[in-house]
Amino acid sequence: MTDPFNDKAVEADMMANGFLSPLLNQYRSSVIEAHPDWFDLANRFNRLAMRVWLDHPITRKGLSINNPEPLTVRLMARAISGFEGAIILLERGMTVEAGTLVRSLYETGFWISYILHHEVAAVKFFKLDELRGKEGRFRAFEKLFATDENKLVEIRATLVKLRGELRGEPKPPSIESIATMGGVGNHYANYKVLCGASAHASVTSTGHYLELYDDDTVGHVIGPDIAGTGRMVAFAIHGLIVAFLAFAQTVNSDAFADELADLSKEYFRRAKGIGAGELG
Repeated sequence: MTDPFNDKAVEADMMANGFLSPLLNQYRSSVIEAHPDWFDLANRFNRLAMRVWLDHPITRKGLSINNPEPLTVRLMARAISGFEGAIILLERGMTVEAGTLVRSLYETGFWISYILHHEVAAVKFFKLDELRGKEGRFRAFEKLFATDENKLVEIRATLVKLRGELRGEPKPPSIESIATMGGVGNHYANYKVLCGASAHASVTSTGHYLELYDDDTVGHVIGPDIAGTGRMVAFAIHGLIVAFLAFAQTVNSDAFADELADLSKEYFRRAKGIGAGELG
């Protein structure tokens, strides 16, 4: 374990409980203090995002819940919650685990941007994506309950209904196409790197948990990734910016435009030192 996490009691408790060790709570400030500027900027972005989001109603007269604007407001809620979840994990130095949420944050930002630029098609495909996902779940249920005739009747009836709704409909575009059509395709590389480095079980993501020694032996890694935390906080902020800028344009939040622009400029000035836009 790396300083200041070289306390033998903490190490022993982590060997028993991993990151659920209650003793880690006393060292949360140590992780934050190792990257104070990035955590400070993350908190300021979060406070602004909360203000802009809560300033806009989810629904307005004449708009159904799945119209472009109410849908975007809900997606922004998902973006903010994902960002906050990533920061909570990063306060404990859990960089790979936080990266999974940051990857989802980029995906949400891609959808918000796509809806902004192609609202009719985007909303249609968003709904179709839900239907295809549901059809896939019920196909899995059909196998899971293959010996339960009573449940199979209901499952198959639902499948017939879903397949009828999907018949003749085009497949939703790939997430890369969604990002490109939303005008943020240059950030798709970040999403893909996070897929391999965090979200998916891969050589890259699992390598994080191994310690390689000079004698060619390998050991377990125990403890927070303090060195990598600041970099992942930076990319969490970047993922939020992708979503935030599109959301702000959707709801015409002019009252917050200057503050958002100033925070974004501050981010990009700081990010030059870490190669913003590149995770590999």
